[in-house]
Amino acid sequence: MVRHPKSLEGSATFFVVSLAILFGYSALSGNPLHLGVIVGLAAMTTAIENLGVGGLDNLLVPLVIGVALEHIM
Repeated sequence: MVRHPKSLEGSATFFVVSLAILFGYSALSGNPLHLGVIVGLAAMTTAIENLGVGGLDNLLVPLVIGVALEHIM
């Protein structure tokens, strides 16, 4: 696969959408997450998405966020 450069706009959008998903998850899970945890997880997944090579980010982002939330909750 060819690596396409990630844009700043795309990374910012990924971060904002990650925040929205995590806020929703926090509100609906019955175990609210601290704001710092939400921002940290969104930043971490954005970095993984940005560094993903050859589509590997499509595997790593859900895997890492799933493991992180399992340990936090």
